[in-house]
Amino acid sequence: MNIKTVSIVAFAALLAPEIALAATTAGNMAVSASVSNTCTISSSEMAFGAYDPITGTAVDTTAALSVTCTQGTAEAITLGQGVTPGAGSTDAAPVRQMASGSNRLGYQLFSDAGRTVVWGNDPTTDVERVAATSAVENVMVYGRITGSQAAVAGAYTDTIVATVTF
Repeated sequence: MNIKTVSIVAFAALLAPEIALAATTAGNMAVSASVSNTCTISSSEMAFGAYDPITGTAVDTTAALSVTCTQGTAEAITLGQGVTPGAGSTDAAPVRQMASGSNRLGYQLFSDAGRTVVWGNDPTTDVERVAATSAVENVMVYGRITGSQAAVAGAYTDTIVATVTF
């Protein structure tokens, strides 16, 4: 063997331990997350405009509830009785009234466009849905000032609490 060959073999022998140290091993890393059921709710204003007690004609309008829930969340949407509910008002059968001082003007909120299903404040019987996506969904509220009310002139208001139970 010549010196050149011996040098190359010796150099290769020196590198062998370094190559042996380059071994690998694998392990698992757990990754997790949790997604909670959650919802938000907001609303547009329900503005009836002018009511004429002389003609006694009912006035209809709508408002939208903007509801966002985690996809797949079962939810119930309820509407409170208002600040000045009428005599005999209950969560299941609210008697809603707007007020102008001590004067009252009756109205009602419905879950259907035909205005036949009163929207109350009972999560076991009111509007129930399951969120199809996590995007904002607009849910319509149909309002009506009942006709033939002897109302006194004034600006009438009420505040309804809209609740989403999930």
